[in-house]
This record gives sequence, structure tokens and C-alpha cells, in this order.
Amino acid sequence: MRQIQKEQQSQKMSTGQHHSLKILSMSSSELDTLLADTYENNPLLSKVERTAREDGDWADPLEIVAAGPADGTEDLLLQLHTLGWPARDEQVGEYLIGSLNSRGYLEEGWQDATEVFSLTEEKLDRLVGLLQERMEPAGIFARDLTECLLLQLDRLPGDHALSRTILEDHLETLAAGDLSRLAMALEVPESAVEEAVGLLRSLNPIPRNGEPDRVPVRYRIPEVEVIREGEELTVQLLTNGPTYQMNPYYMEARKSGGLSAGERRQMRAFYDEARQLLSAVSQRQKTLLRVMEYLVEIQREFFLHGQPRSGLTEADVAAALSVSVSTVSRAVREKYYRYEGETVALATLFSTRLTSGISSDEIKFLISSLIAMESRERPLTDTAIARYCTVNGHPVARRTITKYRMELGIAPADRRRTPA
Repeated sequence: MRQIQKEQQSQKMSTGQHHSLKILSMSSSELDTLLADTYENNPLLSKVERTAREDGDWADPLEIVAAGPADGTEDLLLQLHTLGWPARDEQVGEYLIGSLNSRGYLEEGWQDATEVFSLTEEKLDRLVGLLQERMEPAGIFARDLTECLLLQLDRLPGDHALSRTILEDHLETLAAGDLSRLAMALEVPESAVEEAVGLLRSLNPIPRNGEPDRVPVRYRIPEVEVIREGEELTVQLLTNGPTYQMNPYYMEARKSGGLSAGERRQMRAFYDEARQLLSAVSQRQKTLLRVMEYLVEIQREFFLHGQPRSGLTEADVAAALSVSVSTVSRAVREKYYRYEGETVALATLFSTRLTSGISSDEIKFLISSLIAMESRERPLTDTAIARYCTVNGHPVARRTITKYRMELGIAPADRRRTPA
């Protein structure tokens, strides 16, 4: 029933909406590449170069901060930490991220998490399913190629029943490339099989994009800036590199009566592609700005006074802005903001909220404060800190205190003890 409902909902999404979500999920560099490629092939797009600091928001490419080679683990961890999961489930998620191979599939042995975390198989499968549904890129956390491609089909608008059937029941015939045999077996026209197979070939069989020794270098390019003036914070979009618009010369040519029927059709196709792309880019900017403004509003004390971040999840932001959780997830994925000279990932503005409402950042701050004031002859154990938190209305498990203490780089009590 759940699958049927999901497909029905997907069918309501227009091609334009799907395109907008795809653009929204792109990093700055991915979008720049798409715009440049489209510009090269579409005469209706015009490029406006930015060669000077015209309005103060242009970023010199030499100022871009190299993030260095990575296999995507950092990005996956950032995504995980914005899901708002309980601390225990987050630990399982981290374990599963560590169980991914270079292709983005779960390695053999990932089921050992049931023993490591004392989970039932049903609970582990449910967590894997949630990661498959929520994490980017689509297809990540699959257990094999077929599941990887099926997960990507799930996220596409429309009903792709034929492609799904080919994957699930006729994979060997597909691998052999015998489309005629496929058409006969499925009792459908060969043209329908060609279309279904074409869709499958457009999917990504390697969601993690490759081998460890061929990892691309990523750059942290800020797309928004947080500006502080006294106690006031404002957010503005940054424009890096060229901008694009409709080419007025070709727009006039399109309206003229001197084009043949074939040229008009081609011009219409160019027009639709350019208009849809520019509309999606505009919507991306508006969504990114709305999300960032809300994040800054909630984390105001963090920006102004360095206070711990408030507990905040993607679901919180989605509810406040009346958008879907997946929209928020795409809006923060591989996006960066600039604040007082530093370039930081948007995803770091989220913080796990514990059952009492306090954030993981606030618990970490409390741990640091308590340890800073402790007696060196009788340092506080993790159990004692957990008891203090519970008595003060913030029940936290001892193992959670241990986890946060280790993340802070603080040694355990027996190693902090100083003889009298």
C-alpha cells in the first residue's frame, strides 16, 4: 500500500517541478557546469560575464577554499546529522555509512550492526530503508545493482512499471541487449522496451561515483553570506562567475516570420529548455535564501555570541517554511555560507535535538563546562555527568555522554585525574 501511495504522489509532480528539485540539489560547481554546457549548445542562452566587483558580492575564484579529496563520507555524515534521529539511531547510521564500498553499496557484513547495537533485523532494515529514501545521491545504501536502480526509479515522477519489471525479472536478458526478446517476453512493442531501457541506462549504477584513487577534488564555494552589523544579521545571495539570461537577438529571430517549420520547432525546443533552466535556477536561489534566513533566525545566538546551536532538524525547517523535508534536504546539500571570512557548510547549522528538547551542541557545551570546573583529584565520570543532566531535566544516557566527550577530544575521567 505504501509503495502504491508513493507512486501516486510522484505522478502529480510535473516535469518542471522535477527539474527544479534536481537543480536545487546541485552544488554550486555542478550547477555552473550544467549552465556552461547548456550555454554552449543552446543559442537562446546569453552569458553575462562578471569581471569586476560590481556590487560587492562577487567572489574571486582564487578565494575559493579547497575542501580537498573526499569519498563523500563527510557529506553523508552531514546529511545524517540533519535527519533528527535519536542518538542511538545516529550511531547505527554512522556504522552503515562506514559499511559502504567505493560504489556506494552496503558491503557484505553490514548486518553485523544487529549485534553491535543489539538491534532486531526489522529495526535495522527500517533504518536502511530510511537512509535509502532520504539520503543523496539516489541509489546510495543499495545492497546490489538492481536495488540501486530501483531506488532511483522510486524518485522519478510518473509510473515506470515496465522499467521496474525489466529490472526485477529480466536482468539477464537486459544485460545481453536483446530488446526483441524482451519485447516478446513482456508482450509489449519493442519501441516501449527501447524507451524503458533508455530510462534505465540514464540511471547511475555507481552512486558514490567511483574508486578511492579517482576521487575528484571538491571546493567549498559559498553561495550565501551572513552579514553582521552590531546585533543585526542579514543574509544575501552571492553571485560567483557569469550569469545567464535569454538571448534577445535569438528571441527576436524566434518571433520573426522568416523561419521554416523545422527551424521554428528547433527554436521552440531551445526556448523551452532555456526558460525551464532559468526558472529552476531562480527558484533554487529563492529556496536557498529562505532556508538560510530561517536557519540564521533560529541559530541567532550561535552567530552573534558563539552559543551552542539550538536543536534543529530538516523536518523543523520544512514545517516552518511549508515545504517538504526533501526540499530542505536538497537545499542544504553541498551548499556553503560565508560568515566573517569563513566558509562553512549549511548542514552544520542543524543539531540533533534530544528528547528533552535540548540540542546535542548544548549537551556538549554542558559537558565541557562541567569538566572545566571539576576537581582534578576527583574528576567527573561519564555516569556522573549523565546523572547531573538527568536531574536538571535533560535525561541523557551515559553512552551518549561518552560519545559527545570523545567528539570533544576530552579524555576519560581516569586519565584526567591529577594526584593530590
